[in-house]
Amino acid sequence: MKLIAKVDSTRLSIPLRNIELTNSNLIDKISHLKTNTKTGEIVDEHTTKGTPYVHHANGMHYRFWMVNQFTYNNGNKIVEPYISMLCNSKHIKSRYLDGITLDTLSTLYDEYMSLDVFKCSQNEFKSARHTDTDIAIDYKMYKKQFASIKEAIKRNCIDSTKWHTLSKKNNSGIWSPTPTKPRDMGTPKYPYVKFYDKTIELLNNSKEFYDEYLRDVNIDNLVRFETTIKNSAHRRHLGIPPTTFVEFLSLDLEEIAKSIFRTYFITHKPMSIPDHLAPSEKVEAEMVNLLIKLGISSQKIYSIYDRKDVSHQSRDSLLKRHKKIMSKEQFDAEKLEANDYAFEFFKEMGVDLT
Repeated sequence: MKLIAKVDSTRLSIPLRNIELTNSNLIDKISHLKTNTKTGEIVDEHTTKGTPYVHHANGMHYRFWMVNQFTYNNGNKIVEPYISMLCNSKHIKSRYLDGITLDTLSTLYDEYMSLDVFKCSQNEFKSARHTDTDIAIDYKMYKKQFASIKEAIKRNCIDSTKWHTLSKKNNSGIWSPTPTKPRDMGTPKYPYVKFYDKTIELLNNSKEFYDEYLRDVNIDNLVRFETTIKNSAHRRHLGIPPTTFVEFLSLDLEEIAKSIFRTYFITHKPMSIPDHLAPSEKVEAEMVNLLIKLGISSQKIYSIYDRKDVSHQSRDSLLKRHKKIMSKEQFDAEKLEANDYAFEFFKEMGVDLT
């Protein structure tokens, strides 16, 4: 599994003083008139200061708006206007699956400049503030492998009530911490984490975008892991210092995402097994089958036989017994292979299931 961690979406903000605003509707006072269509008489009039720029095209959504934010000038906390924008990896179009990275940041910049909403240097864009940032990692895995990972998450997490699953033809995934609006409800203690079938999502919920930009891209068996760093408080909780956006992209995003996932897990100590037990081959075989159904990996089953608390001779005997037992035809080899994938996946995420 080759991992490429990337930003899937974020909200960027740049000081108004550092840009050239080419769409004045964002700051101009706009008059809204309500008239009688028969007489032309003005019934009501009110003004608003600034209107967000909103644009929809080929399954993409763009939004730019003005907002006042705190900043510091010579140690003094002041308020000044910023232009904010919702950034999404869909905005880099055919490079969507590459995500927003150091390699694609200039492509994102060029796209926003082409909209003629504002102009700024590439350095100013890279130095933007960022918040509400989604990190994503895509995996290639078969449905049985994904099913084993979902089972392993529910079985090994600290609190299974924080994890919710769905398995339908048009939607398949597992997420935390709440059944509905999990991204909005995430906190540093219970962050938003989601694994979902990206192939299904693109073909069902992002069909217009897929048809326009990804039709020639292989998206088979694609599962996405995504998590959110919600705000500055969450960044501090994770030990991430204040950064510009380009500095954030230079961090180890893979390890940051994995550390958020690990919030939900603890290392389990194995139960002690009485030394005097000696089950028959038939009972052993049934128990191994049960372990496989429960999602236990072949490595874990092997470790049960590869004991360090017995003599060297007894250990050799147990390993021969393991080889004999595991050669039985009744085992679900496909399920065991999926369990092994889940075991390696968790190991890669820094969660020890042994």
